[in-house]
Amino acid sequence: MTFISLESPRGDRHGGRNEKTKQEIKDESSSLFHENVDLDVFVIEKYIREISEAGSKGVMQPVFELLRNYTHAELDRYIQRLEEEGHTYGSFVFVITSYLPKYSTSSNLAFELHDGDMTLDDFINKMKSFESMALKPKIFLVKADNRALLVEETHSKAGGEAPKTIVKKIPTDADRLIIFSTIPQRLSTLPVDPNTVVPITQSDENTNASFLMQAFVTVLKGNPDQDLFLLTPSILRRVEEKIEEFKATHSDYKNRNIEWPLVISTLTKKVFLKKLLQQQGLEKQPPTLD
Repeated sequence: MTFISLESPRGDRHGGRNEKTKQEIKDESSSLFHENVDLDVFVIEKYIREISEAGSKGVMQPVFELLRNYTHAELDRYIQRLEEEGHTYGSFVFVITSYLPKYSTSSNLAFELHDGDMTLDDFINKMKSFESMALKPKIFLVKADNRALLVEETHSKAGGEAPKTIVKKIPTDADRLIIFSTIPQRLSTLPVDPNTVVPITQSDENTNASFLMQAFVTVLKGNPDQDLFLLTPSILRRVEEKIEEFKATHSDYKNRNIEWPLVISTLTKKVFLKKLLQQQGLEKQPPTLD
């Protein structure tokens, strides 16, 4: 499993206000032991370790690769090694935690790297011709924070711009599942309005993580042996509940359009994440980094 993590937006003039919330991984069994990571990385890493352990005595812990604040060139070098060693894997999972490009004219299916923007289509195309990855499931769980949704970002602008129509270029090659959300992680940490009664609803494990990552873990924990694609409507419903809960306790956001995550699937076979992690190549190491 590969995490691609940009921990603060490029050129953030707010002095770190938009930095991702972080938490240290303290489990010695993790390949990311002692790493202080984006909280979204933390909750997914923890969940994946838990399900790969369950019922799998003697199976090694999965090895996670953390690509923190990578440039285009660094990412290209990693992908090249993935091509060379891809035949040792039965599937590929990429978790991207970044930011929606602020001034990009491309679709919102894009994310920031340390030195520029990248569309999801461009990222996927880098691996499109790899024989070592052909006909194998590829999961892309992407959260690119749209800072324009934050009230303080909107209020800081003089005047405003007319809404723009965005044409989305959607990857359509076979054997992949994409879940793409632009809901900012910071929404999870904003204080509720004074004298607000917080609704009692389904509890998520880490309420400071982004809505998408909370929903993903909550739904999969409750349905560990079901096909991942068939669970995506439940993930979307849980995100919708999180949005409704948030708006009910944050009046500044009551009339804001907070979009649901986008789901795209061209999978040709069912994917059972728990079984996949327990049975397919957990003893293998990911491509080494220089």
